[in-house]
Amino acid sequence: MLLRNVFALSLLTVCWSITTALSPVLIVPGILGNQLQAKLDKDYAPHEWCSTQSDWYTVWFSLEQLAPYVVDCFLNNSRMLFDDGKYSNCEGVQVRVPGFGDTDTVEHLDAEEFLIPYMHDLVELFTKHGYVKGVSLRAAPYDWRLSPDLLQQGGYYDNLQNLAETMYKDNNNTSVTIVTHSLGSPTTLYFLTQVVSQEWKDKYLKAFVPLSGVWKGTVKAVIAVVSGNPDGIPITPLEARYLERGNPANYFLMPVLDNKIWSSTDPVVVTPERNYTVFDYQALFNDMKYPMGYSQYQALPTFLTELAAPHVTTYCYYGTQVETPLKLVYKEGQFPDTQPTVLKGNGDGTVNDASLEACSVWKVAQPSHPVELRGFPGVSHFDMVTNDDVLQAVLEIVTN
Repeated sequence: MLLRNVFALSLLTVCWSITTALSPVLIVPGILGNQLQAKLDKDYAPHEWCSTQSDWYTVWFSLEQLAPYVVDCFLNNSRMLFDDGKYSNCEGVQVRVPGFGDTDTVEHLDAEEFLIPYMHDLVELFTKHGYVKGVSLRAAPYDWRLSPDLLQQGGYYDNLQNLAETMYKDNNNTSVTIVTHSLGSPTTLYFLTQVVSQEWKDKYLKAFVPLSGVWKGTVKAVIAVVSGNPDGIPITPLEARYLERGNPANYFLMPVLDNKIWSSTDPVVVTPERNYTVFDYQALFNDMKYPMGYSQYQALPTFLTELAAPHVTTYCYYGTQVETPLKLVYKEGQFPDTQPTVLKGNGDGTVNDASLEACSVWKVAQPSHPVELRGFPGVSHFDMVTNDDVLQAVLEIVTN
């Protein structure tokens, strides 16, 4: 009996030790990477079949919202407006982010949770290795239409900080690993460099694991604001452009003014009339008859130009050797309302390699916190959250 009790106590101790060795994981998704809900109290709708009054409903992602004719209602309710240097939703529209702190709204983008999986594979793998949803595995979804400064104004970073502290306390004072994807990576970098102190990071964080980080922008964002980029969503390019031109995150994701990354002589946009480098944004927006776009661009935070180090142990992982938009070529009469011919370079299919690898400067900038860069050949931008090799590498970081 005594031996049995001793064995049971030993087994319990081992199990407790394994559990407490796990660094709690906090997920910050990318653009389009979590559900959004809307509530309507409007005097106007673009069509008679569009509702002007509603309770909260899923506006992203919902196939019903993208059905023919109804899609105009979706575009009108989802687009942001820019006026007098400020962004707002359309009049009479409220937008909120459901499920903060939970993983459900990042595991699947559709509320029915079967149509559009996103972080599901990552969450499933972690739960198989001892993680508990809502305790040691949580997520911080956000309004991915917004740039980091606007998220800060809305209180997102206060909530993110409180969530990390709660996870630390709920997991036996174990430091937290933040795993991010795509836009979620620079969004989190803003938090780490502009919001919290080094003392806070040293106490509450074990590591920062950005996957597919858009550190210096992407040419795909230029396609979005110039001609529209549906990117697999069942809407036309010009419908996509109507939405994308309103959302500040798309301007935030445009190539950063950094001549170490983007050439000041090699153009990103080529037209019969003239060519445009990333240093010609004002002329580009003027010539596409959308001068307000330059004001929207200028209103953004510029912290990615310097790309300050997070001063947290960092694992910068990204896909490589996937053809990625590098230059947009418009023929006579195509600019800006027709899709261009897209010349490709290297990257992950969405973000260019120089932007993905820009985090390498942190190796020198933060000598007291290791920085590991690792490319995964042939793995695309969105496959970075489903690829087995990537997920196993992330799992090894948080359980080591």
